[in-house]
Amino acid sequence: MFWNRVELYNGYSLKEFSELKSSLANAGIRYDYKMINNYRHRAVLGSFGQASKFSVHYYLYVHQKDYDNAMFLTSNRNR
Repeated sequence: MFWNRVELYNGYSLKEFSELKSSLANAGIRYDYKMINNYRHRAVLGSFGQASKFSVHYYLYVHQKDYDNAMFLTSNRNR
């Protein structure tokens, strides 16, 4: 899936990230994800001035063939 993946979500909201993962899992759509901790880059200066809600950056990927179905799920999730 690494070469044929498409980014479905890119953001800082753990709630939205978790809801998307659950929706994909319930629909049987395989996904991959990555989380980047932004505090690790602040080792020298600390976290002064950085909002805690931006501490982790979430990425969610699906296979190209599943992208349309995943987008349909995400667009209907809030209705």
